[in-house]
Amino acid sequence: GGGPAPVPAAHSSAMAFCRARRHGCTTDVRDMYLATKDAVNGLTGAELHRKLVELNLLPSNLEVERKRLKRQAGTEDGKPKKRRYYTRKNQKITNLHLEGTAIGATLARAAERQSQGKSVGDGGM
Repeated sequence: GGGPAPVPAAHSSAMAFCRARRHGCTTDVRDMYLATKDAVNGLTGAELHRKLVELNLLPSNLEVERKRLKRQAGTEDGKPKKRRYYTRKNQKITNLHLEGTAIGATLARAAERQSQGKSVGDGGM
């Protein structure tokens, strides 16, 4: 066939924008594409879908276009939205889950010393 000589993949300017991948088709598929590309070129997605269904190349119950994914609020920068923790009013905070552990024993000794009026810890410094 006539036409311009193919450009080697190593020298193609498209290589700067995509990963190299081996591809190709048989000459009969290429000829079919070249024969039909002008008839398909100006069609919208819906028109192309209708034409493919008419020619029994697509099932009629297939969606015309995929639904777009909804953007989630708070993810504009690509990071997941931070969870906000709420504290209930008059919520009593306890260390009951530490009972029976080494930390629980240390806290119990400190509470006992504090109840005797002795100083405990470094004052939070």
